Amino acid sequence: MTGSPTKKNRKNDLIFAFLGGLLVTLIILGSFFFQNEPIERVERTRFMMGTVVTITVYDTLKDAEMAIEAAFDRIDEVSMAASTYDPNAEAYILNEKGSISTPSDDLLEIIDLSKEYCDLTNGSFDVTIEPLLDLWRFNPWEDAFRIFDVDGAFSEELDNNTISSGLSSIFAGNDYPLSKNALILKGSDMTWGIEECLFTLPVTLRESMDNTQVGAGIRSVFTENHQTLSKEAEISSLEGVRWNLTDGRKNYLIEDAGDHLIVAVEKFGLSFFENRLNVTVQFWDLDRTRQEENISAARNFVGCDRINSSADNINLEDGMSITMGGIAKGYAVSEAIKVLREKGIEHGLINAGGDIETIGEKPDGTAWNIALENPRDRSVRITRFKLEGNAVCTSGNYIRYFDPEAKVGHIMDPRTGYSVSHCISVTIIANNCTTADVLATSVFVMGPGPGMELINELDDVEGLIIDANRTIHRSFGLGAYEL
Repeated sequence: MTGSPTKKNRKNDLIFAFLGGLLVTLIILGSFFFQNEPIERVERTRFMMGTVVTITVYDTLKDAEMAIEAAFDRIDEVSMAASTYDPNAEAYILNEKGSISTPSDDLLEIIDLSKEYCDLTNGSFDVTIEPLLDLWRFNPWEDAFRIFDVDGAFSEELDNNTISSGLSSIFAGNDYPLSKNALILKGSDMTWGIEECLFTLPVTLRESMDNTQVGAGIRSVFTENHQTLSKEAEISSLEGVRWNLTDGRKNYLIEDAGDHLIVAVEKFGLSFFENRLNVTVQFWDLDRTRQEENISAARNFVGCDRINSSADNINLEDGMSITMGGIAKGYAVSEAIKVLREKGIEHGLINAGGDIETIGEKPDGTAWNIALENPRDRSVRITRFKLEGNAVCTSGNYIRYFDPEAKVGHIMDPRTGYSVSHCISVTIIANNCTTADVLATSVFVMGPGPGMELINELDDVEGLIIDANRTIHRSFGLGAYEL
């Protein structure tokens, strides 16, 4: 039976009503004064691992910056494990000493993954290719000179500043002409002049130079603007504000013109009195027989199966050395993505010089839109890919070269010791950047036929290959990722 509430109940109801109203008021005030920070698009860029790394995330400004900083720190950690250029890095020490005790988890994992991919690709990917790559790199004249098995008489000719029939015969025997392209004559009374202006540079790049060398900033300009200049050119200082840059075939003059820098082919004004003879012969100048002899010797130190790796030690056989160029950057991106996820990032992208991995989609629900440029005309887009939590990497032999004539691309076949030219570029989409990075290089080496066959065999891997004839090959499932 339902009756009227007693006085006691009515009093309780009034108290509860007051408290409820107070609670609602506090919630409203709290949401006004303590409302959530807005989600922002936060992007930061740094130069790391020899390339430009950009991290983009969507989150509150404070959380985004903390996550990005942690991701950059993780890339630094990977670099200290995998760099073969930093004397403090593990891979560098491994090359120098042939072994390293208690390697980091990163170095051990990269080595073990490299072995797996070497087996998967039938040796098309091999981090022990370094002795072969080293043959093709630019050498200052002292090292290039040693390519020849010369005797004491030849050395005396150099010391005496004479050019004899013996010297001529050595060049003839190697199918290399005795000419100014092969010899750089330097004398104490040599004068300088501009023979042909190649291009000019902003004077602001003067800041990247000092009295002894041309800095990394100006080197990148050479690579981008004039491909006949080797990336690893010999650099030596001259007096005043002029620098001499030689790529082993020609000398170039960098002269300060006040408001700009002139880059030109230098013109020698020579007196043959007391000239010094410098021989600058590079590996790409040797005849095929001599190249193959050297390659055959270097091949004795190549092979992933000859790396002994464990949690206690990593050992290389005598004469072996490694390069991490085809895996380290992709691995670093994947590891940095893991850090972003751990920090609660749900929408993000890392781009390390074209090695790209994403987290989820954009906050508006659309996919990340990645354009694939035409390697012969970068203003033209071949296609666009939509990524949602996966990765894409492209390898090509159309930007970096060993030789000034841009005939020897930087991607080498570990099985032959020669640059590969079956493809112009290879693009791989995979679940993570490590896989995409390694397979892009591997498929490039394998060529369109075997390479596409491998792509179609692998789960969660798709690819696009542009072969040497500019024909485009697409994997079976690539269409699902194209816009």
